[in-house]
Amino acid sequence: MVNTIDLRQTITGSEFSVTITEPGQRDNLLESLSGVVMGRIARVLSLLDSRDPGSDINRLNACGHIHPMRLHPWVYELIEQTLLLGDRTKGAFDVAAEPSRIGLRFIPHLQAKPGQEAASFRDVCLLGHNRVRFRKPLRIDLSGIDRAFAIDKAIELLIELGVSSATIRTQGHKRSVGIVPDTNAAHSRNRATVTQPAYHANGLHHWRKIHHIAHPRHGRPMRSIIRTKAVPTRLPAALH
Repeated sequence: MVNTIDLRQTITGSEFSVTITEPGQRDNLLESLSGVVMGRIARVLSLLDSRDPGSDINRLNACGHIHPMRLHPWVYELIEQTLLLGDRTKGAFDVAAEPSRIGLRFIPHLQAKPGQEAASFRDVCLLGHNRVRFRKPLRIDLSGIDRAFAIDKAIELLIELGVSSATIRTQGHKRSVGIVPDTNAAHSRNRATVTQPAYHANGLHHWRKIHHIAHPRHGRPMRSIIRTKAVPTRLPAALH
């Protein structure tokens, strides 16, 4: 007999759904397992919560230019991934400074002094042993990838626990472990689906609705599109 349980919970303002299918397991055991997965997601997001002054990311933004900050290994791992991606895209992806978003007040930022070069991801130094330091005052912004990274960590937990089939969803992100039914294909095995819906385009510039994603060539924000793009991939969801 195959049992399936679907647990939904709102964490830091986003709704997460965990669906676990496991043959021969009781419903109460699956419910407890889903609760553990939700706990993992909540823990990751608490470390990356830009609204919490005591979160790891805010402590780093406040004092990273003064002295090295020791972070939780998960936060260090995510920052390391973003720096690698910034290097591979030659700065098109930059978690430390996005001028188009700063000028349009999407995120708060420390402005560069006159004559001083603006901060970028290259000013973030990984010192090893989960320690990070900034070369100059800057602010790392991980919003938009924090939920995807939390799902990645929850998927790792499910794999460690030997779960045969599970799916985790939130706004714009879905990851699966094992073989699960898929609406676009016969089956989906260990896949991630990342969507970019139009409701994220909530900024106005010159009376036009624009997207928070910057164009990689000229750095200006993309215009809003009235459609949703879903991309299936085998890579971790946080890297999209």
